[in-house]
Amino acid sequence: DLAVHLDFEGMLKCIGPAISEGTDGELDALLASPVLGWMEGGSESIELTAEDGRLVLAERATLGENFKYDLVGPAVRDSMLDLLPAESIASASISLNMEGIRQILIDAQKSLGPDLSDELDMPPLDAQIPGLGLSIDEALSAFSGEITAALIDMPDEDAQGPQRDVPEFVVALSTVDPAGKVYQDILKKKLLALFDKGLRQELREETGISLVAKDNRLIFGSRGQAAILKAGKAPKPIGSDERKLLAGGYMNLYVNAEPIAQAMEKEFGEEGRMILYAFERMEGLTLQATKEGETYLAKVALSLDDKKSNVLKQTGSFIGNF
Repeated sequence: DLAVHLDFEGMLKCIGPAISEGTDGELDALLASPVLGWMEGGSESIELTAEDGRLVLAERATLGENFKYDLVGPAVRDSMLDLLPAESIASASISLNMEGIRQILIDAQKSLGPDLSDELDMPPLDAQIPGLGLSIDEALSAFSGEITAALIDMPDEDAQGPQRDVPEFVVALSTVDPAGKVYQDILKKKLLALFDKGLRQELREETGISLVAKDNRLIFGSRGQAAILKAGKAPKPIGSDERKLLAGGYMNLYVNAEPIAQAMEKEFGEEGRMILYAFERMEGLTLQATKEGETYLAKVALSLDDKKSNVLKQTGSFIGNF
């Protein structure tokens, strides 16, 4: 129904001189660096398709040959997905290549130079983190690039304490091997030791949030998720199509619209009737980003409850009703 094609190299040729002139040449090194190598010979196609009961946005990008960074990690492991409860409102997973992330940050800072990096609040990776006695680079080296998260329930307005403002959630970061020197020297002796000295109790009392290190995972959870933090696994982990989605790409998201609609009804009542009416007709939202060879693919799908009518027709009827 709608398609757009972008030529990154052509865009760079058009806007590059203007950027250079507007910054008095301060960004010239960055524009010519490998960090922006994805634009030379790179392109992107975006398609928006209205189907029966579903609106799909598909993106396909090819980066230029001079982009030398591999930023995509392997599929998220089962032990990370097992932390996400099946009843979650929204679940997400990310898998990054930390060495690629580290290298692109180093090259970006070299291209920008120290003065411009300071202006952009980008400290060098060898800068020490106050109070920890380790550098940013050392801290990054302790994590292996996998992240999973779940929004389990909305804040309870009727509750007392942190539960009134903090939603129920769980977030996990994968770490390097706990038996290895990096984990022992950086995570256990520094990051976790500092947390244990004072932050753990303060965080639990003020927000209800707890942190545990289990196997090769750092797991954060809200007050109601103590069982997950203790067991290192949800009683009933996410499964079926949702699990397949979250394990299938390097960036994935699943959102269930029904509990959001229920929460909005309580929050807005008649004042937000139009928004509530829209959410009540939604089934959910999914996002999956994958890499095939040198091509990056992404698909976002908004699903409606009515699977028999085209989404544009349903949108028109919705607007007409108001």
